[in-house]
Amino acid sequence: MAVINPNHLIEEYIPDDPDIHIVFYKRIFNHEVMAGSYLIRNSELSRKFLTHWSLYEFSLPKSFHGSDNGAIHVSTLRTGRFH
Repeated sequence: MAVINPNHLIEEYIPDDPDIHIVFYKRIFNHEVMAGSYLIRNSELSRKFLTHWSLYEFSLPKSFHGSDNGAIHVSTLRTGRFH
C-alpha cells in the first residue's frame, strides 16, 4: 500500500480510536470489502482475525474462487466487531 499524493501521509489513515483494530478498503462500484491492502493494529482481536482468515483457506470447497475475498467476509462476521 502506498499514498501516492506527496501532500498526504499514511499516518492520516490510521484511526485515533483505540477500538478500531483493522482498516480495510471497499470497491467503489459495489462496496465489497477488499483483501488487497489493509492497516492492522497489533492487538489480540487483530491476531485472532488474521489467524481465522488465514486458516479459512482449508475450509473452502474445492470449487470456490476468490478465496481471499470470500474468506475475509466470513472472518469479519465470525471474529469480532467491525463497522
